[in-house]
Order: sequence, then C-alpha cells, then structure tokens
Amino acid sequence: MGWEEVSQSEEVVFVDDVDHFRVRIWRRPALPGWAWPREEWRSDGSERIEDVLAWAQLQGTDAVVEVFAVPRVPTEGLMAGEDAVRSVRIFGAAPPGEDGGSVIVVVSEANPD
Repeated sequence: MGWEEVSQSEEVVFVDDVDHFRVRIWRRPALPGWAWPREEWRSDGSERIEDVLAWAQLQGTDAVVEVFAVPRVPTEGLMAGEDAVRSVRIFGAAPPGEDGGSVIVVVSEANPD
C-alpha cells in the first residue's frame, strides 16, 4: 500500500450530514455451493460511526460485514433533487463471488409419480 502526502490546498468535499448507516451482514452458506444469505440493517444518523462498527463486528465470527454511510440529500445546491440516494461503503467487503445483488432461488418439487 502506498501513501502520498497531499497539499492542504486540495480541498476534500464533505457531506454535511449522514442520514443513516446501513449494515449488510453476510452469513456463511448452509452448504457448499449455496449462496450467502444476507441481512440488511439500518441505523439512524445520530449513531457514532464507532458505535455502528462495534455493533456490526459483534454479529458473529462467521459473518462477513459491510457498513455503508448514506448521506442526507440536500434540499438546495449542486446535489439537490437527486433521484437516487447514494451510499458510501466505509467498512468491509462482500464475500468472494458475491456482489450484493439479489439472489433468486428456484425450488422444484419432484413429482411423486
């Protein structure tokens, strides 16, 4: 990993406020080859990030955790009126092979005849 000092004149754009945090918890598959079940949790923006991370990490040693910050959409200015709320992952990653998309499960019942 490489680090490079940057000039203080290079401004960092800050989001004024976090609307809420999202925690995605991936549970290990019940059997090899099965999809990772996942849970989505939401915490209000009054939580401190340290508390959100601590809660997420308490979800079990078999869990893989991602934490996202969802900024409050401004009512005026450059980003006002955005149609979609965007999130920023601030901790973790999806398990290998999982992308966070929806999983469709098809169940077929054998004909007893």
